[in-house]
Amino acid sequence: MNLFNFNTSNNDNVLLITGKNATGKTTIVDGIKWCLYSSKTKHLTILNQDIIEFPATVSAELIFQEKGVNYKVVTNQFYTAKSSCSNTETKLYKHNLDWEEISNIEISNFIPQYVSDFTFISEEINYSNLNNTSIIITNFINKVKHEGIYDINEDIFIKTFNQYMNNLLNIVYDKMPLNLKIDNQFKLQITDSNNTSYNLATTERTIVSFIVSATLAKMFFEYNNSSGFIINDGILGLLDPPSKKRFIKGITNLPFEQILIFASDASVIDVDYISIKTLNNSLT
Repeated sequence: MNLFNFNTSNNDNVLLITGKNATGKTTIVDGIKWCLYSSKTKHLTILNQDIIEFPATVSAELIFQEKGVNYKVVTNQFYTAKSSCSNTETKLYKHNLDWEEISNIEISNFIPQYVSDFTFISEEINYSNLNNTSIIITNFINKVKHEGIYDINEDIFIKTFNQYMNNLLNIVYDKMPLNLKIDNQFKLQITDSNNTSYNLATTERTIVSFIVSATLAKMFFEYNNSSGFIINDGILGLLDPPSKKRFIKGITNLPFEQILIFASDASVIDVDYISIKTLNNSLT
């Protein structure tokens, strides 16, 4: 069993989890998502060659706090053979004096799956979000309205989104002289300080992609009256060392209760303003 504590302190809302390739960084992210969305994701394939006896069970347990209440999600997947999954079981518990099982339907109330692409930000998701903002934002608005979370006025949404997006950009990367906005079709417009259309370089594209995702996450958590979190996997590897250091320092000021960043190299990061944990052994 592998146990990971990703609590951040009251002073630091950012935790950097670092480790060499194949130590299990992405596996941890996948495990969190699997716990939350197991009923809507594909069955896992057992890759661990040490498992030689079947039936076998793969389990993941996630404990988190929402609005001052502790919750625990336990997911089990049962196998009769290495390539044969019989079924998956997910249970949700709420802590009062002890852990009490409640309906696992409530899991979707915390972080619906349609929000996961903005809270679990990876390299692939970032680039997709930047290329398809119109589709992504339209789907987001329709889902939020359908779930009854908030009756969105689209004109107000656009104005608020553009304000938040540029505020976050200035927080994260104060030397990027760009103006960002979505138009009434939710398409992303990028201009320079002279209001001229601007083509992003690779590093800039990574930053802006992250900002688009973080803006949607911020708006969802604000609608839901929650401070929220972001998990970032693989983004730092796309940045050059100066941008990487400034990016990390900038996101410590983002309005999220907890930000987890998974990266293979933390050598350029100033440890004075974030917490760092290292994965020394690969997951088995």
